[in-house]
Amino acid sequence: MHASILLAIAGEPSQLSGFRPIGSTLIGGPTSASAKIPISRLRFLRRRFIELLLSTDIRAAVPEARFGLPEVRWSIYPFGGATVKLAQQIGHVHAMDLLLTGRLVDAAFAERVGLVNAVVARDRLMPWAFESAAAIAANSPSAVQAVRTQISASIADYAKSREALEQQLGDRVRASPHFPEGVAAFREKRKPDYR
Repeated sequence: MHASILLAIAGEPSQLSGFRPIGSTLIGGPTSASAKIPISRLRFLRRRFIELLLSTDIRAAVPEARFGLPEVRWSIYPFGGATVKLAQQIGHVHAMDLLLTGRLVDAAFAERVGLVNAVVARDRLMPWAFESAAAIAANSPSAVQAVRTQISASIADYAKSREALEQQLGDRVRASPHFPEGVAAFREKRKPDYR
């Protein structure tokens, strides 16, 4: 059984001793030999990558973290599960706000709408992660795994049922006259002109 603890940190992960970076993922962390439940996916999240956040179970952010889904600004369909998972996790109105405006929100907003479990001071982040891992590991491995399997399977089943439509909508956006302008504006670091 694996429980994901995602740490959203605005900055570099160099202070996270005991973990080694694999791309944007840090591998390592606490294990409970008695419970035999490795907490094996402690992730480092650079700003804006909500799609990664949505695939985790327990989340913390430092106060300076920022989150957003800017794809619509650049005429890009937000693949990666955001259109399917975000409304399930934070509710329709908050999901639509983030998906349709492309705006960045701060950690306090993310905590208020349930995008993260907690906002934690940077110097308390690793202790928070270890405490969360220990709380999970202290429980019945069979029960923890069963609960996580049921919830994960339900989310995965729903996401799979939406894959065809997601691909169709993404293809439609890429074929639109707005797509070349959005991509060009992104590359040129300018505001797009969708007239």
